[in-house]
Amino acid sequence: MQKLCSKKLPVDVVFHPSWWNKNAGISFDESFFYDPRRRVEDEKLMEKVLYERFGDLGLGEDHLKDLPQIGAVHLASGYLLSEMLGCEIEYYEDSAPQVICAHREDLKIDEAAAFKSEAFQKLVRLIEQLKAKYGYVVGDINWGGVLNLAIDVRGEEIFTDMITRPDEVKRYFRSIANVIDRFVWYVQSLTGSSSISVNRSARLFDHPVAIHSECSHTMISEQDYREFLLPIDIEWSMRHQPYGIHYCGKDPHRHAEEFAKIERLAFLDVGWGGDVELLRKHLPDTFFNIRLNPVDIETKTTDELRKIIKERVIASGDDQTLTGICCVNMDDKVSDERVREIYDIADELRQEDLEGVDDTFNFSLADSQATNVQPIKPKDFCLNEYADYAAALDERCKEFWNADEGILVYRRMRVKEVFAADSCDMEKSLQWQLGALKESMKFEADIANFIEPWYGLGTVASAYGFDYLWEPGQAPAVNGKFASVNELVNAPYMPVAETEIGKHTLEMTRYFVEQTEGRVPMSFCDVQSPLNTVSNIIDSNQFYVDFYDNPGDMRIALDRTAQLLTDFTLEQQKIIGDALVRPGHGFASSRMFTGLGMSDDTTTMMPDDIYFDMCVPPMIKAGKPFGGPVFHSCGNWSGKKQGIAAIDGIRMADGAFSLATDPGANPTEGYAEVFAGTGVVLNARIVGKPSMVIEKVRQLWKPGMKLIVVTYCDTPEEQAYVYKKLKAICR
Repeated sequence: MQKLCSKKLPVDVVFHPSWWNKNAGISFDESFFYDPRRRVEDEKLMEKVLYERFGDLGLGEDHLKDLPQIGAVHLASGYLLSEMLGCEIEYYEDSAPQVICAHREDLKIDEAAAFKSEAFQKLVRLIEQLKAKYGYVVGDINWGGVLNLAIDVRGEEIFTDMITRPDEVKRYFRSIANVIDRFVWYVQSLTGSSSISVNRSARLFDHPVAIHSECSHTMISEQDYREFLLPIDIEWSMRHQPYGIHYCGKDPHRHAEEFAKIERLAFLDVGWGGDVELLRKHLPDTFFNIRLNPVDIETKTTDELRKIIKERVIASGDDQTLTGICCVNMDDKVSDERVREIYDIADELRQEDLEGVDDTFNFSLADSQATNVQPIKPKDFCLNEYADYAAALDERCKEFWNADEGILVYRRMRVKEVFAADSCDMEKSLQWQLGALKESMKFEADIANFIEPWYGLGTVASAYGFDYLWEPGQAPAVNGKFASVNELVNAPYMPVAETEIGKHTLEMTRYFVEQTEGRVPMSFCDVQSPLNTVSNIIDSNQFYVDFYDNPGDMRIALDRTAQLLTDFTLEQQKIIGDALVRPGHGFASSRMFTGLGMSDDTTTMMPDDIYFDMCVPPMIKAGKPFGGPVFHSCGNWSGKKQGIAAIDGIRMADGAFSLATDPGANPTEGYAEVFAGTGVVLNARIVGKPSMVIEKVRQLWKPGMKLIVVTYCDTPEEQAYVYKKLKAICR
């Protein structure tokens, strides 16, 4: 069987005449169908309206062309063959032509008379006039179907005839089929197509397909189809290749076994409600055009619509070149947004198919969130360009920070060398980071990347006399631990700025400011929370026990550490000046944001009562001078999310929301309900393919959220795609 389509999941829509009447001012009287001037002008106007509203979706591509269309290719209206066989037609301003049943008494069709009828002659005259002016004609006319036409001409009596006069009915159907056959060949020989007017999806295929309309087959049994009409489908499938069936009813699956007998059935319009999975079992190589109900879709939420479409597309099989989506006869009540959602959902499904579904942590990577960049020396850095770029994005950040809800997208440029061995060399560190800033401008985002004087996790720990241990190729580790919290409390300590680590960090901070003239966004160093710092310098076998055995000393240790942290951070703030972005380090940061970002990873190990009673107050104390605390923890802190969102003065909370980001990532469930309406920003880091990022954000978002999505897309094109999708989800 001939392959019908090479595109993945093609989509098309058809609007009801009421939509066109409202949005284009077109009247669908008889002249619309037969006046050669209107055939060209009105079809061009329809293309223009489509282009203006949905041009970015690929609609309205012919809006600049004067095409001599012989039929109404933007409507779903079968009427002409009914009129050729003796039915009257009524025309309306905002509706398709209405066929008035002829109620013929006999079961006879004068095949020759149909082509001598005034109805057919009007078409002939139209074609001649168009050809005289343009030299050619295009398009086609909906040719209906055998049973559809039989009902138009004979009426409902045809069903009784099938029982009482089966042989006459078979001859009657054959005569109707002969008229259709001759008409189809006539049109196709002139224009090269026959069925765009049956279903506009036909225009998207690699080959012109002949589509037999079987709307009324929902009214007959499988046995009746097998006896009276299947033979015609089988014959036509051999003569009209590729061949298809339009079945807009809700039960095409009833005839699945019979459809499977049509050896070359290349196309099947699957009506809303049809069992796609069952049909696919019988028709493994047939293109399924999944029809959406134009009325029902307006009652669905976006998530419900996505679920419905996704389920049906998945049921259609793995090969997306064998599945399409259409929605026909959407009326003047349908919103543009709903139309766009159909296309967006299809786009997402294509992306998922391209990527596969895989959310796992890659343990072979040194840094799962890192991006490869080329280092740039300060003298070679595009300082003016980046300063302007960052300033422009700051305006978006300001609007977001002051709003009650919204979304920003941040493409973080994390360079693994900066957070490993090269952190000991401030020149190398800056060069890597400047390379990252330049690379970041290629990626569509709302928040600018920044530089950071990162020099390990032990900055505040150094106040207690600890230095760094440098293993080859690794980030520095704090060298040493106290045996207990009591030993820490009784040990000497000094301001961080007076330690070797503190001095180096401040020197690094000055160097970064000087080399960038204070014009590049810059954060504090990696700020560990009081809890993290203390947990890192007390033997873990004793640390957790001391919360129970010596809570008094633990409170002293946490409070003292908070003050040491505050004092040193204020020193950094003086040096950085107006270039300062907050909350800093791993958080999306801006000069328009406030708060002090602190890594509080030990939270996942703490019981709720001890954490919120003993560990949170020192974090609040440390964050207050900078606008409030900002929380980060690796791993899964979802069990504490309600308490964290309620921390006094908290401005932002950060977490990983895919396993590719963190093997212990947070589940998305419940975060939207907790954070919406609080004003607390959720900073969601999501490593993964675009489809995964999009799905995670869909689960995280609800109105009232302030959400920052941190992405790690591989290419600018991928980032642009994700950016657009995320903005659409959260608008």
